[in-house]
Amino acid sequence: MPIEDFIRFAEGEKLVREYKALSIRKPMKLEGNIAITNKRAIVYGMEQGLKKAQISMDMHLDVIKGTDVYHVAKPRWFILIVGIIIAMIGFSMISWDVDTYSSKSSYPYKTSYSKSSGDMIESIFGILLLAIGIILCAVAFFYPNRMFYLEIKGEGLPSLTISRDKSFWVLPGPESSKMIREIGALILDTKLLGDAIFENIDDRFPLESTTPTATTQDLGGL
Repeated sequence: MPIEDFIRFAEGEKLVREYKALSIRKPMKLEGNIAITNKRAIVYGMEQGLKKAQISMDMHLDVIKGTDVYHVAKPRWFILIVGIIIAMIGFSMISWDVDTYSSKSSYPYKTSYSKSSGDMIESIFGILLLAIGIILCAVAFFYPNRMFYLEIKGEGLPSLTISRDKSFWVLPGPESSKMIREIGALILDTKLLGDAIFENIDDRFPLESTTPTATTQDLGGL
């Protein structure tokens, strides 16, 4: 929904840019946006449904002195370790079965050796464990734990902070990387240029851009 439908703007306040930068999953489920106007930095979100959830925090641009933003993706180490252990057990069972079959087939008085049903079941079980272990390892890397941290530092004021902790679970949104790249310069330009920021906003901050995954911005004393 447009920010103007959720946040009441002050007299003369205009939206400069906003980003779908975060997704909150605990204690409420909602998609959050980070908006920069010519007067404020605003973190807001609202989810409609059987249970309504909403959040809104802001800080005036004239007191903002810096931002810290992190978007980190880490492998799920517990799943990875379990996957490696299961895969190793499965591989060991397959290897032992192959060695056993090879040794029995090479007996001098045996012309042939056929696997028993128990040996076949053990081989199938080993292959199954190996496959499960490989799948778990793939899940650990391709579906990593994602963490998002945003801190807007105010001069002489408590920081505006959004991060994951025991009671608050926040994930990066679809435009979190774009926001990481632009937010420092966007706040600086808006503070410095005022309403003149709108004259070349599309050139300075295009709608599409590639970005790093973490940054720390120092906005000085503007």
